[in-house]
Amino acid sequence: MLGFRSLPPLHGLLTATYLVFVLPAAAQTIREPTRAADAERSGLTQVTTFEHQVTGVTVSEDGRIFVNFPRWTEDVPVSVAEVTKDGSIRPYPNAEWNAWRNAKTGEVSPQNHFVCVQSVVADGRGSVWVLDPAAPNLERVVKNGPKLVQIDLASNTVKRTIPFDESVAPQGSYLNDVRFAPDGRFAYSTDSGRGAIVVVDLGTGRSRRVLDGHPSTQAEEDVIIKADGQELRRPDGRPLLVNADGIELSKDGQTRSTGRHSPAEPSTACQRACCRTPAPVPTPWRSVSRRSRPPSPWTAYGWMGRAASSSRRSRRTP
Repeated sequence: MLGFRSLPPLHGLLTATYLVFVLPAAAQTIREPTRAADAERSGLTQVTTFEHQVTGVTVSEDGRIFVNFPRWTEDVPVSVAEVTKDGSIRPYPNAEWNAWRNAKTGEVSPQNHFVCVQSVVADGRGSVWVLDPAAPNLERVVKNGPKLVQIDLASNTVKRTIPFDESVAPQGSYLNDVRFAPDGRFAYSTDSGRGAIVVVDLGTGRSRRVLDGHPSTQAEEDVIIKADGQELRRPDGRPLLVNADGIELSKDGQTRSTGRHSPAEPSTACQRACCRTPAPVPTPWRSVSRRSRPPSPWTAYGWMGRAASSSRRSRRTP
């Protein structure tokens, strides 16, 4: 899920109606209406379409579908919604949580309203979690706005809100994606604005930034992002650069990857970072040229007294 500190018009990126297709146990957003025919041939089923941008789609264990609409380029009327059986949407968990409007910044509390939601994730444990970086138009972070919200699926009510202060979500940050440990104890989020990982202890509600500014969470200047074969560039010709964006955990929850040319890292090390003071400083990764074959076993690095494997590739090819 892409998130940027600023988002000027991009060459090669077209505005279109948004569609949602589902497989038996998953949901996927597809941005081009022209892909509908391809989706049918692939066995996908169209569920609904949206006129507003969608950056998050999730399906609960009982098949309910939830989506979110960020405030990137417009003051959307709904931030988080459930897709009903007829394809329409309804504000979730209710209209009040979705009542924020940029024009009413001083009138609506950011603590208990969705400001600019980037991700929704069903945890398979009876809850949907909403990640709110609270940075409308991908600009300034609204004070007291960044948060992780847990919604109980049985009662359709907010069960818990974990706020992020400026030490976790400083100005320039944009909390982008989130995943949960299989045991439900920790959550991991990317910051695609400044480049970092946020670790949340769900038992205590404590959170912490790790790998802040580290090469593994920063954009790689030699990587050209393409969409449908077209390079995404800014109006002045500069390539689009994206810091740590999507995130995923291995099935056993022991390894975390930010979905880019960065190493798969031990989740236990990040968990320790959330609970230690002061924050440990990770040692730099050893770079491996794109043209060379990674060593076997892959490069080991030491972090918090623990060795781990890394497939980190060099930022530039010599």
